[in-house]
Amino acid sequence: MKLIVCTLLTCFIIGCSTSNPTIESIESQISKKGSRAYLDELAANHNLLTENIDILQTGLNKGDPDAFSVAGQLRSVSDAGMSTTLNFMVARSIPYQPKMAMGTVDNGFELAGICNVPFVEASKKTVDEFISSAMVALDSEVSNGSELAAECKAIFEGRIANLLK
Repeated sequence: MKLIVCTLLTCFIIGCSTSNPTIESIESQISKKGSRAYLDELAANHNLLTENIDILQTGLNKGDPDAFSVAGQLRSVSDAGMSTTLNFMVARSIPYQPKMAMGTVDNGFELAGICNVPFVEASKKTVDEFISSAMVALDSEVSNGSELAAECKAIFEGRIANLLK
């Protein structure tokens, strides 16, 4: 009986604890396990994957350099599905952090992957709002002399033209 109670208590404690990942804890896990092993762990645990994606997206949108570093580390070992996810995440940061998003080109990303409408089944309103805010952010970087932002803007404009066909 004591064994059953102890086992149930242990399961309850483990089940109730949450990892509450942070960018720092993600970096720590990558350092301990390596990027590939960490991605494999995330792929095996949907809840952990979702938590990590949320934390990483928040960091990217806030301009946390560590979040951009983590994205690059994960991108370097990701499969096609995760690469698309990471590309979309960096793309979603463009309206908030266009300069840092452009900086990911030096960290394993390609403009063609991040200068994109990062939605699969979004409403027209969501897509229009994203495009508008991304173009404003890119225009700001272009006016500051960013050639990458100008290239990104041209890629966006080509993709927008295709969407409107």
